[in-house]
Amino acid sequence: MEKKGLYTIAETLDTGWRIAGALFFVLYTVGALGHIYDPTRALMLAMTPWFLLTLGVVTLVPLLVQREITLWVWIVGTFLVTYLLEVLGVYTGLVFGGYRYGRGMGFPVFGVPPLIGFNWVLVCLGAARLVQGWRIPRGAKALAAAVLATAFDYLMEPVAIALGYWSWVGGEIPLQNYAAWFLIALGAGVCYFFALPGVKTRLPPVHLGAQMLFFLILRIFGGV
Repeated sequence: MEKKGLYTIAETLDTGWRIAGALFFVLYTVGALGHIYDPTRALMLAMTPWFLLTLGVVTLVPLLVQREITLWVWIVGTFLVTYLLEVLGVYTGLVFGGYRYGRGMGFPVFGVPPLIGFNWVLVCLGAARLVQGWRIPRGAKALAAAVLATAFDYLMEPVAIALGYWSWVGGEIPLQNYAAWFLIALGAGVCYFFALPGVKTRLPPVHLGAQMLFFLILRIFGGV
């Protein structure tokens, strides 16, 4: 019964993606405004990991409707690869440059909050799903998704630093970081477009758009 109930929820989110997506945009907008308003900023920061985890799970639940194990293999694989690369990056500086995480994204394990790997999945999936329907070769789709994911990081970086999610050695964001983002997202995109049947739900790119709006609001109105 529980399994059937979960599939019912997945189908509801899949067919009602417009309502769920609108709610994403409302919640992320409220969250951004809560970060700007000083009396609620501490509360918003404390809620960040749970907020992202909850909306991320809601984003992925509709994938159950497809019943494609390869999608979940890609999700788990992307999580593990990106998380391990983040751990390597924190300890060596070889991947993204020299940086360290704060507590803004949750408690770190081996120097990296597991939520970081989860958000890598959400970003790469959202970008890939967005370009999935474009009438271009699969390789070009992977490139386009990688560019979009890298653009997301470019938008996010100053805000994330200001909010204490992480900090860079020397205080400057290295170009190496963006190169790493592009290559990692490209690898995820190649696996997505050449090995998977494609995602049907439209929630991943909507969630990505809501996240981008959050960071855009804070960059424009948050003094970042």
